Amino acid sequence: MKRLIKYFFLLIIILMQYYTTMSQPDPGSGSGGPIGGGAPIGGGIFILLFLGAGYGLTRLYNTHKRRLDE
Repeated sequence: MKRLIKYFFLLIIILMQYYTTMSQPDPGSGSGGPIGGGAPIGGGIFILLFLGAGYGLTRLYNTHKRRLDE
């Protein structure tokens, strides 16, 4: 029963997040600027790629180290 209540409240929170994000105004309605605001995303993509590669290498190193210790 407690599990059902947890899932119910989690569903309510997710639905509330969905409706708050959908309440944003349409970017093309009278803003006059380009859609997306013209923000560059190139640098952010490289940062995420490097962080992901670092995380993967760390996991690989720890797995290899754990196998050697056994």
